[in-house]
Amino acid sequence: MKQLLLSILFVGTFGALQAQTTPSKTADIRKVLQMSGQAKAGVQVMEAMFGQFQQSLPQVPEEFWKEFMKEVSAEGLIDLIIPIYDKHFTHDDIRQLIVFYDSPIGKKLTATLPVITEESMTAGEKWGGELAEKVMERLQKKGYIKE
Repeated sequence: MKQLLLSILFVGTFGALQAQTTPSKTADIRKVLQMSGQAKAGVQVMEAMFGQFQQSLPQVPEEFWKEFMKEVSAEGLIDLIIPIYDKHFTHDDIRQLIVFYDSPIGKKLTATLPVITEESMTAGEKWGGELAEKVMERLQKKGYIKE
């Protein structure tokens, strides 16, 4: 019985140790996030969001937004994303991502992804608008809603 308990304790401890990230893996995840442009994209999203705030709150001085944006850094976002990558990727996976993002096609992906994302969002809006139009027409034809 004592051996069984020790075995369970050992396996549990070993599993917990395996689940913990190493400083080396954390550094490599941080590198992947920098190389892939995810950190930069996060800050860009925040800047866009603050732009919307500025439009909806015109009474707030420009200086307020500039001061607040000084507090927004990619590092805060990276610190939140690292455990997610740690959970889903092995250290070897992360190393392979570094090789990929350092390759010509990885660099091209990083450089073009913001444009692709923007164009995809425009395409998605068009698609969604067309579907909404079809739904409304069909609902009207079926008599579920009035024109």
